[in-house]
Amino acid sequence: MIKVWILTALSIAFNWSAAQSYTNYSEKDGLPSNHVYKITQDVKGFIWIATDEGLVKYNGTNFKVFTTQEGLPTNDIWNIFPASDGKLWYIAKSTSMGYILDDVVYDFKNKEKDVAIDPICTGFTGDTLIASGIFYSHILNSDLEWEKMNYNTVDGYSNVSYLSHKHIKGLVVKTLGSNNIKALTKENKLISLKDTLFSFSSHSRGQLTDSLYVDNALLSYGFINLNSLKSSRYTYEDELNIPFLKYSRLHLANNEIQLTGENVVAKLGSQLRVTDLIHIPKDLKSHYSFIDKENTVWIATFSNGIYKYSLNERLIKTELSHSKIINIKRVGKKIIALVSGKGFYEYDQKTNSFLPFIESKNFLYDADYLKETNTSYYITKKNIYSISNNEKVNQYFDLVNETARSVTFHDGFIYGPFTLGASLLAPNVNGP
Repeated sequence: MIKVWILTALSIAFNWSAAQSYTNYSEKDGLPSNHVYKITQDVKGFIWIATDEGLVKYNGTNFKVFTTQEGLPTNDIWNIFPASDGKLWYIAKSTSMGYILDDVVYDFKNKEKDVAIDPICTGFTGDTLIASGIFYSHILNSDLEWEKMNYNTVDGYSNVSYLSHKHIKGLVVKTLGSNNIKALTKENKLISLKDTLFSFSSHSRGQLTDSLYVDNALLSYGFINLNSLKSSRYTYEDELNIPFLKYSRLHLANNEIQLTGENVVAKLGSQLRVTDLIHIPKDLKSHYSFIDKENTVWIATFSNGIYKYSLNERLIKTELSHSKIINIKRVGKKIIALVSGKGFYEYDQKTNSFLPFIESKNFLYDADYLKETNTSYYITKKNIYSISNNEKVNQYFDLVNETARSVTFHDGFIYGPFTLGASLLAPNVNGP
């Protein structure tokens, strides 16, 4: 197996310059607590932070805190799951759970009145939340109540997890004796897995996609393909070169499966083996990390809030060590670096490097994308480049660009703010 050890060449710098390299956010910056359980990113790109004193939405500038005052059932939110439709599902040990959509909390009660759900093994398929505990699973029914799923009617077997799958309704384990897991079909047939590596001994488990069930143990992690019922297990010794992994978890982030735990985060490839591995400095005391769509690593701690650092920034600073990096940002589907005296550089995933995109020795103002017009703008002191459908238009200024230093869309018009006000760059794109 080939492993890509990201930033190995900079490992010395990680050890001695962590204080300068990592940005820390804590209570002093707006978090309700420094005790953070999980961080994730929703489909719109917002970062969400689950703490023991509330749920937090971060827009890159400000922290918006959700608590019981906004409708949460408790401030102690254990886990969060971004859905493809924009919802952000939350779970907690509570008599109710739900989601946040457009900054509004939607909370749903347990069908069993005043009975708390303990969802420590919750699964999420991307749209369906399965609130599972050690032996019981709940789903949101058509009456918008959390209903316990009594899917197992086989004598001598106990529940493991209810599943959202077209053929398999759940996993069970023999009540006495062997702890090997079996699949229970919707016709109530028991099917043994195609190997015996999967057992009822993990500390973290649950459905991860519509066809994958995962678990984490102290020494290894494993998968069940729910379509083929083939299971696989890999040790941390083989994948991470460490004997065990404390707080190990598998999670789905922006359609990528990531493995995390104490002082480590890794992306998994198509064979569910580690392909990209990042070691987190031990002095940060991390227990959970994830890599967002902008290639930024977010790190959760139990006592110091969160940390972040940009892999792209480190990469381009290494490649262009003698150049000034003004900014690195996402422009549409591209990751763009503004490099002083050189121009706009685009991150190339195939070569894992930044390549020249638009060369310019002029001062760089900004780069941005307007989804309303499906157009990207690259703005310098002398030029405004607009790119739409792979066609580039260059507006050149003999003296200085005083038309726009950025772009914004409002009421069907494109405006360009500049030193003395704002210019109208385009007429009503929506028509009269």
